[in-house]
Parts: sequence; structure tokens; C-alpha cells
Amino acid sequence: MEHLKGEKSMLGRRPKSKKYSPFRSALQISLAYIIAGISWILLSDKILYGIGLDGALISKLSVAKGWIYVLVTGILLHLHIMKVLGRIYEADQALIRNHKELIEKDKELKEKVRELTESEERLRVLAYRDVLTNLPNRISFFDTVTNHILKFPHKKKALIFFDIDNFKHINDTLGYLVGDQLIIAIGERLTNLIDDNKSVYRISGDEFVLFIHGYEYQREVESVAQQLIKSIRESYAFANITLNISVSAGIVLYPLHGVDTDTLFKCADIAMSYAKSKNRGGYSFYHETMEATLKERMIISNELRRALDKNEFQLYYQPQLNLETGNICKLEALLRWCNENLGNVPPSKFIEVAEATHIINPIGDWVLNEACRFLKELHNIGYSHIRISINVSAIQLMQVDFVDKIINTLKHYKLDPKYLELEVTESVLIESYENIREKLGLLKSKGISIALDDFGSGYSSLNYLIQMPINTLKIDKSFIHSINQNAQGESLTSMIIMLGKELGLTVVAEGVETKEQVEYLEKFKCHMVQGYYYSKPVPGKEVLNLLN
Repeated sequence: MEHLKGEKSMLGRRPKSKKYSPFRSALQISLAYIIAGISWILLSDKILYGIGLDGALISKLSVAKGWIYVLVTGILLHLHIMKVLGRIYEADQALIRNHKELIEKDKELKEKVRELTESEERLRVLAYRDVLTNLPNRISFFDTVTNHILKFPHKKKALIFFDIDNFKHINDTLGYLVGDQLIIAIGERLTNLIDDNKSVYRISGDEFVLFIHGYEYQREVESVAQQLIKSIRESYAFANITLNISVSAGIVLYPLHGVDTDTLFKCADIAMSYAKSKNRGGYSFYHETMEATLKERMIISNELRRALDKNEFQLYYQPQLNLETGNICKLEALLRWCNENLGNVPPSKFIEVAEATHIINPIGDWVLNEACRFLKELHNIGYSHIRISINVSAIQLMQVDFVDKIINTLKHYKLDPKYLELEVTESVLIESYENIREKLGLLKSKGISIALDDFGSGYSSLNYLIQMPINTLKIDKSFIHSINQNAQGESLTSMIIMLGKELGLTVVAEGVETKEQVEYLEKFKCHMVQGYYYSKPVPGKEVLNLLN
């Protein structure tokens, strides 16, 4: 180590350079000229006197000698000054060059600083802005809300967290380009809602948050939520396609539901998930009891993923009778689930979860196959007049190969398409009207019957009755239950029956439970009835008892 230190010290030494001094240089030159002049005078006089010249000649030579000294001195001074001036000129030129180089480097440096500033600005925009919609993004949302809470801790605020219902189906069936166009269009509509008291953020995918910076009464927040949902529900017209969508929203209030951004966002997410399960297309305010409901949904979702492999599903069948003849002519296949951990799970709990997680597609395939297999068995043993009806969801209808699945299954069991009926609800028609009309029309053209289920429970649009390719109108059970209890309900029921018949549709009354309801339906000549008055849904092995 000492050796290395020694080498370092030796390597580190530099020869000392004398500092240049103009005064010293001038003094040295002056002394040189003085010494040279004195030497010249003394030596030259001594030489002249030594060679024995007379005084007059020596005087003349002394004058000449002086002029010679002056001339030589002048020449030497001229040469020295030229040398000095040359060095000064070179130094000046070097300074000019250095100055120009510094100016160029300064320009380059300023350009680099400008480029860095622009890059930083672009990075800042990328960090805080969503590229697709140009709305502030997730990072911006958390920063803005957190800073607002710190700056105005006593001011009431609200978050409305929402996403598009069934957005994945749009991407899967229409492609990501249409999905992106929809997101951009929604971003433009949301921009119109922004003001000094509201800001909107795209969190990810189809998820957005509207932040209300301050409010006084809760009804103000509800008004904004209603305005937002209404704005987004309006149709979207793209090239060769029109989309009708809905959104579900969760609302949290500061400081009621949380005092920091993370907690508020988590609660808003829970409220949105709850809205999807209980109030799809609407909004729900957060409540702590929601977490238990969502935990139950998560458990159901996990169990559903293994239910098919564990053979936990079973089909029950509820008969539909011709009211005029009293004979069973059709069976509605109803899905039942008995789980080893959860027991019997009602369809009202697991169907929506299956749709939300897309597990409904493989389940729907199983239902279609099992129902057709059972129907073929009935035909083989002599009940060849029996038809079967199965329920299909918007998720299933959105599948690209849905029509092929239906046709291929019928071919596999050698069933005439006229023996199969597909039931769709009003909400399915409203949400996916443009996307499913063509498919339903194609299925109907193949001889498959299309039934509009739960008519009257939702939008009850006559436009859909006229335009959609349907054969059967199923009156919602709420109207049937109003018979002999509610005069207005009775009147509506009779009007629906007459309307359906006028449109050439087969009218089916669901939820028939009393003799009085049957008599009322007979009076208005309803075509078919279904309900507990005749039979509850039964497993396949008991269907033969009903038919017999």
C-alpha cells in the first residue's frame, strides 16, 4: 500500500511553471539593451583610441557609432515588437475562436435544455394523461384527490366510480377498434360534464371516476350521477354499427365513507360492483354491508368455475299448457345448482355472477346440450309433440359462433328446429339490440322460435315487439298476480294479451297460481299458461309423470 501511495504521489507531481510577468520581461529587455549599449560605447571607444586615430575622426565615428546603435536598436525593437504583436494577434484570434466556440456550445446547450424541457413535459403529460381519451389518468386522480383533501379537509366531496356494462363483449364480438372508438366517444361526453367543481378521470380500460370537489346536499351528488348515466346511455353511431350501452356506478362520500383517497376508491369500487349485481345500469351509494355481499359473490364465482367439472348442475322442467286443450305442449328448462359447500344456490344469486364472469357461456352450452338430449329422449318414447324452451343471456348471444352452436346441437340430436324455443328478456333486447337482431332473425329463419320473456317488467317498448324477430310473448308474472287484486293490473294484462294476438304472437302467461287467474286468462283467450297452479319445476325423471 505504501508503495502504491509513493507511486501515486510521484504520478501526481507536476513541474512548477513560472508565472508570466510583463513587468519582469520588459525589465529584462531594457537591461539587455542598456548592457549592450554601454558595452558598445566602451568597447568601441577603447578600440578607436587603441588604433591611434585622431580626435576629429573619433568624433565623427562616435556620431556614426551612435546612429548605428540607434538603427540597430530600432531594428531589434521593431523585430521584438512584431513578435509580441504577432503573439498578441494569435492570442486575440484564439480568443475570438474560443468565443465563437463558446457561443456555439451555448446554443447547443440551450437547444438540449429546450429538448429536455419538452421531453419532461411530454413525460409529465404521459404520466398524468390518458393517451386514448386525453383525460387525466389514474395517477392524476390520486394526486388531485389527495391534494384536495389536504387543502380542504372540512369540505364534503364525492367520487362516482363507474364502468361500462358488458364492455368485454363489445371487444370480443366487434373488435378492439370499436371498443377504443367507444371509449373515446365516452371520454368526449364526459368532458362536457367537467366544470370548476367536477373533474373526470379514466382509471383503466372502461373504468372512469367523476370527482365532485364539493357539495352541500346528497341530492346534488345523485343529480350528477343521473346526468352522467343518462349522457352515456345515449346511442353511439359508428361506421356500420350503432351501440346502446349502460354503465353501473358506485358512489362514496367524503368524509362519511373514508378520509383518504385509497379508502374512498376501494369503497367506490365495492359500491360499483354492488350496483352491477343489484342495480345494473344504475348507481349505488357505498354501505359497509356491501362487502359481505361481494364476499358471497366471490365465493359463488370460485365455486361456479368448478361446478361443471363436478357435475353439480341439473335441469328442472316446468310445463306450459295449451289453455284451450289443457295439454302440455312445451317444457321450459330451468337451471338448478347444488354445490357441496353452498348447498342449493338459487338462480337469482348465481346466474348474474355467471354472466359477469363469462362462465355463463360454457354453462349455457351444457344447458343447450342437456335440454336437447332430454327432448330427444321424450320424442323417442312417443311424446313427439313436446317442444322445449331454454333461456339465453346477452353474453351467450354475443358469441360469434352462437348460431352455429344452436344449429349444430339440433343436428347432433336430429331434432327439427321447430321444437326449440329461445327465451330472451327485454333488458337483453335493449342493451344489445343492434348486435343480436340479426342473429335472432337468422335463428327464426331456421325454424327456431324466439320468445320475449318477462314482458312488462322492463321497458315494454312496442318498437321492439314490432321490429324484433319474435314468435312468443311471455307476460311477466307481476301482471298475472294483479288479477282479482288490482283493477289497473288486470286491465294491463288483458291489453297485453290482445296486443300480442293482434301482432300474431303466441301469448304465454307466467306465474299462474290460482283458479281465478286461470279463469281470467281463459276469458281473454290467452294461448298458454305456466305456473305452480299446474306444476312447479321438476327434475327430468318426474316429467313423464306429468305427461302421463
